[in-house]
Amino acid sequence: MPKVFISHSWNDNDFARKIAADLKQDGAEIWIDYARLSAGDSLPDRISDALEWCDTLLLLWSESAAKSHWVKLEWQSALDLQKRIIPCIIDSYKRPVILLSYLYLEFDNYDIGYEGLVRALELKKNSKEKIKIKKPKAKPGTKQLHTLPAVSNEITPEYFKSTLSALDGDDKKVKFIDSVFKQNLAPWPRAELGQILARIGDPRPGVGIDAITGLPEILWCPIPGGTFQMGEGNDAPPVLLDPYLISRYPITQKQYKLFVEAGGYGEKSYWKHAESANYWEDGKFKGRWDDDWRTESARNSDPYDLDNHPAVGITWYEALAFCLWLDEQYKNLKRIKIWQDGQMVERALDNRLKLLLPSEAEWERAARGGHHYLYPWGSDEIDPSRANYSDTEISTPTAAGSFPAGENPYGLLDMSGNVWEWTRSKNKEYPYRADDGREKQDSSDDSRSLRGGSFYSSSSFLRCASRNGYHPDFRGWDYGFRVVLSPVSSSVL
Repeated sequence: MPKVFISHSWNDNDFARKIAADLKQDGAEIWIDYARLSAGDSLPDRISDALEWCDTLLLLWSESAAKSHWVKLEWQSALDLQKRIIPCIIDSYKRPVILLSYLYLEFDNYDIGYEGLVRALELKKNSKEKIKIKKPKAKPGTKQLHTLPAVSNEITPEYFKSTLSALDGDDKKVKFIDSVFKQNLAPWPRAELGQILARIGDPRPGVGIDAITGLPEILWCPIPGGTFQMGEGNDAPPVLLDPYLISRYPITQKQYKLFVEAGGYGEKSYWKHAESANYWEDGKFKGRWDDDWRTESARNSDPYDLDNHPAVGITWYEALAFCLWLDEQYKNLKRIKIWQDGQMVERALDNRLKLLLPSEAEWERAARGGHHYLYPWGSDEIDPSRANYSDTEISTPTAAGSFPAGENPYGLLDMSGNVWEWTRSKNKEYPYRADDGREKQDSSDDSRSLRGGSFYSSSSFLRCASRNGYHPDFRGWDYGFRVVLSPVSSSVL
């Protein structure tokens, strides 16, 4: 198995992610910064260790790569270590003389370039796992009715789409979708079915827009108040919280797009902290990795941008602005949808609650589901049936709620894996204290806490107690968020 270090510019992230996912599927062992770096790491040390480990440096060459300090450091170090270097030409920007002696692969046509790379690395190309077709048969002499079908363990995209289109009413469609996702599907088919849902319209409550209010339809899971142990080990500090509500799923692309379409990026009151830090002006936002000012979230390709997938590429400032907008809309809302004990009910909205990002304590309390196991579903064990993480080898986000075996006792899904989730808390050391300044919403460059791990993360990062953090103007294609309705005191914020 070749050990491949992928050297690339941030501007070539989309290409780098695709080639990393394809190589991993075809049997290569990959080192790429998204998957292997965490907050607090020393970049030079981690890069040096990875270059010692690899046998091949895959150099994704472009104008941006030519101007990148880190890319230059990586290929020069690979030369010093006498590693094999394979330049992959994304655009025809001139290469340094010393690299001209290396045979290269052109990627004007991705498929042709990738075929050459597979041969160069002596890999055996492996197509994605397909979903087998087995359609339920009607009994002889009976008419096939469009009622909720019995679902086989082998589901095909064609059968999935045709069955959904034949069913009358969203309730029947949702039952069918739930029955499919609860089967013992392999990760790739699970991801593919979620993408199909996005393209034909996902009727599941909680991932789209409420037909009556026109607002993001959020299913709220009640979290009881009380004391819980935050962190791991016998010294984990006890933290007392009042009751609150948290969204069952991360905010989806469709829900975030509604904020954009409502002119959210142009409303100054949602961006006061970003404006103070010089990341917002005149209705436009520009974060650390943005080349230009923008009036919407950063865009990627499918499946990242699919409606029922978590909103990603979101900085902390953008998540905060979304919350300020939605909190404003909630002032006119009378009733909300609650998910409890496996069913959806409506109840009156307590207007004393504020809609915002969860604190780090609220996030962990919700993830634990009232227990102190390592993972949200009430176990110290993890496997690819419960969450989208590195072992699934999907390497992209999946539709919200695609892994129902990962549901926790409070009814929450995707608390482990899929995307890292921003909290409102600064990433300070324990013991946790809400009144020590970590919950202050301000324009400082202090790292904000991220929780839950992502599709790129190893299992240790999916623990309820695992902590990460990054600067509030940083966006990642595996960074998203969910929201809470909380009685938090304005004096803390």
